[in-house]
Amino acid sequence: MSPIDRVRSIEWRNTEDFRLDGISYKNALGRRDLRTDEKAVVALKAPDFLEKYAQILEREKVDNIVELGVFQGGSALLFASIFRPLKLVGVDICDPVPALDKILSENPIGRSISIYYNTSQNDEAKLNEIFSREFGTEAIDLIVDDASHLYFETRASFEICFPRLRPGGYYVIEDWGWAHWPGEFQTTSRFVHQRRPMSQLIMRELRQAIESIRIFPAIVFIRKGWATPSGKLNVDDLYLTQGRKFEFSASSQDT
Repeated sequence: MSPIDRVRSIEWRNTEDFRLDGISYKNALGRRDLRTDEKAVVALKAPDFLEKYAQILEREKVDNIVELGVFQGGSALLFASIFRPLKLVGVDICDPVPALDKILSENPIGRSISIYYNTSQNDEAKLNEIFSREFGTEAIDLIVDDASHLYFETRASFEICFPRLRPGGYYVIEDWGWAHWPGEFQTTSRFVHQRRPMSQLIMRELRQAIESIRIFPAIVFIRKGWATPSGKLNVDDLYLTQGRKFEFSASSQDT
């Protein structure tokens, strides 16, 4: 069964509850108070998100996956069910989720998944240690950043993780456009108010590093090129500016 067929085989009980590979999920978009328990795994992935992943990666090699920002574990399990990777490594700054660990240990889908808790997406030393332990010298096929959704943390993750991605592999950043979304995102009630928009990172011209970039309202797929400079990555070195320096204004919270 192909990835798109697996997504379309999801058994929806209602708009929130569904099953896949014998695992019950609760789609908790907008409900970050929900927690994974023995009855259901909490997921924060809309159906159209999952279908977009499956469509774009339908014919791609997706053996090794890294997910930054696991939360309650739903997306890690869903990615494992949809793509059947050899190994999926998830990291999150949160404390352990015992109910998730129990499901991973009891369900065959969980055999390919390793979760590292209490790990920040911008902890270079720890991330490199995890990648070396889990993948050795093997390249990663898919990296998904669904962590802080903040500019500096997201940029740090990109600089740390992108060199580990194989040429032709995909680096995905979710919820990149929050600064431009209507409603409460335009008010002072959101924690992101006055922070540097992630769109400033996405809109930088990285011609030397990427083959293509596909941008959707809440998700961006960056395909790694074959001429990416080797060694430690610095986003500022990857775009051509005729020798001029690009300046992006920063708010007081970002300085």
